[in-house]
Amino acid sequence: MDEVPPIAEFAKSQGIGYTMLSDPKGAINERLGIRDTQYPVGSSAFGVPRPTLYILDSSGRIRLLFQEPTFRTRPNLDAVIQDIRKLPL
Repeated sequence: MDEVPPIAEFAKSQGIGYTMLSDPKGAINERLGIRDTQYPVGSSAFGVPRPTLYILDSSGRIRLLFQEPTFRTRPNLDAVIQDIRKLPL
């Protein structure tokens, strides 16, 4: 949701070497179907994504999907790890 300058500054200050995404209008979140729909157009939080975690296999296929109903909650990481361990990877 942030513009490029603060993301770039954060990445530099934290030594992040991977590409980070700037999506200030939430267009990608909308296309992926992960936008938190409780915030309407015009809201300062419009476009905020729901926390979503994809677990991919080595061929890039989505094997597990964890998604919360609102950006205010996060997937339970113990449950995520438990489910990952059940996968025949």
